[in-house]
Amino acid sequence: MPLTGRVADVAAVRARFGDRTPILIETTLLRRRADVKLPGTGGWLFTDEALQQATAAPVAAHRAARLAGRAVHDVTCSIGSELAALRATTAVLMGSDRDPVRLAMARHNLGERFGEVMLCRADALLPVSRDTVVVADPARRSGGRRRFDPRDYTPALDRLAEVYRGRDLVVKCAPGIDFGVLPKLGYDGEVEVVSWGGSVREACLWSPGLTEPGITRRAVVLDRAEEITDADPAARMVAPAGRWIVDPDGAVVRAGLVCQYATRHGLWQLDPHIAYLSGDHVPAGVRGFEVIEELTYSENRLRRALTANDCGSCEILVRGLDVDPDGLRRRLRLKGTQALSVVITRVGAGATARAVAFVCRASR
Repeated sequence: MPLTGRVADVAAVRARFGDRTPILIETTLLRRRADVKLPGTGGWLFTDEALQQATAAPVAAHRAARLAGRAVHDVTCSIGSELAALRATTAVLMGSDRDPVRLAMARHNLGERFGEVMLCRADALLPVSRDTVVVADPARRSGGRRRFDPRDYTPALDRLAEVYRGRDLVVKCAPGIDFGVLPKLGYDGEVEVVSWGGSVREACLWSPGLTEPGITRRAVVLDRAEEITDADPAARMVAPAGRWIVDPDGAVVRAGLVCQYATRHGLWQLDPHIAYLSGDHVPAGVRGFEVIEELTYSENRLRRALTANDCGSCEILVRGLDVDPDGLRRRLRLKGTQALSVVITRVGAGATARAVAFVCRASR
């Protein structure tokens, strides 16, 4: 909307609604922001922080499917985005939150089907239910700043594990959480990393009673309805680049399941410590990079190779090396007509380590 039109609209709203104008405008803007993440919520009420933390609808639907047929208590229900997905699959559903404003928003947002969900005001660390699976989504922001220590979440991860010890527990976390600290905080079940829309959305902790035997890590790529676990076959193969280079989905990389993914799709690693894979084909639905030329990396060599291939615009992917793609792209000063991709990585270790660049053409 043009700025002049927006100013006129604000003036019209202010003339009609007076002091209520700011909250009406904020609600309208939040509903527009929610449209992709939470489709079908045009009549919902939000706060900015609650919308930021709300689980995207496809991710919530995936979790709800894993909890189908169970009695579930969402102890941090906030504005009700998780409850909206859970009520379609669960046998009994309860939601609670200590914030009365968000709880009132949840009642409104659940609409006519509010009666299917039991709601109450309660602190997540003071249990008010029995014989239910407990779902928690601790707040990871305070005052607009992100908290990185899980003991600083609200409620803290270690306190959740302590309070609900012996109960089936599902906890949503930031995808960047240090998996190595989880056993010290009381979590010894499955870590599930979920991606949607091309980006990693969350890490979800599942207590042992909710997991399959032998599975401690799972990667879920919702865009392709694909799941990889650490119980899948993993034959580590390392070899020079073939026809294609594949950069695995972030959920696969974050869950540490690159070898399992490579084995499933008949690919191999360029280096045992780098996530880039290669093969003679690209897995269905995956974007790959067809190798045109391989060279020992230096800016001058890369510039000559790209110039020889008439490159005018360049996508640059980097792993294992301290190379800033944006800065490198500016310094290359390309003037050709072709759009190409460059994959830059380290191959080998110690005295045999070398930086390699692959000039490629993306599959899409």
